[in-house]
Amino acid sequence: LRKAIKDKLLKKGKLVIFGYAPGAFRENSGKIDLAAMKELTGISFGLADGKIVRQVSSKYGKFGNAVKFSPAFFINDKSAAVRGTYSNTKFAAVAGKKVGNANVVVTMLPELNAAMYRDIFRKNGLHIFCETDDPVYYDGRFIAIHANTSGEKTLILPEAREWFDLFRNKAASGKSKTLKLKMERGQTEIFFIGSKADAERYLKMEQ
Repeated sequence: LRKAIKDKLLKKGKLVIFGYAPGAFRENSGKIDLAAMKELTGISFGLADGKIVRQVSSKYGKFGNAVKFSPAFFINDKSAAVRGTYSNTKFAAVAGKKVGNANVVVTMLPELNAAMYRDIFRKNGLHIFCETDDPVYYDGRFIAIHANTSGEKTLILPEAREWFDLFRNKAASGKSKTLKLKMERGQTEIFFIGSKADAERYLKMEQ
């Protein structure tokens, strides 16, 4: 797995996001190995058990829970750009840097803020389909959004296309990169990317 990550991701210039404790244990070893973590990610780490709470402070606000945890890893790499620190210390919890051809980001919390994800993706040239904190699904044919909050939402495609509303069986928009929606919390909308004729032809093929 380590070799596959290096060969298929790190060597090919991808954006690679590692979660908590990446590569902390070598195969057939039950001991934490900080050197193994650096070998995998290209980033240096430290341990501070009993000193860190599981909450991050960043320019996007605080997220996580202010409780101590173990093993309490932190990012200990002066060459990495820090995006967030543990809220009760100056230890880095989210940071990234260029490792070979790849852009590597490590986050020690699973609750990485959605705005932070968008910022990371945008800076790495990835398309942002929605600027609000609402789950979006896209596969090239369909796009769906589930409203996390009530209010106006804007879906954004990489290029101008027609939008067909599958729930209402009608065109939602002419050719456009964006579609504005007024949604209630918990509401879901699904659109086919194309005309009504395109949608009917595609759905018939899938039956």
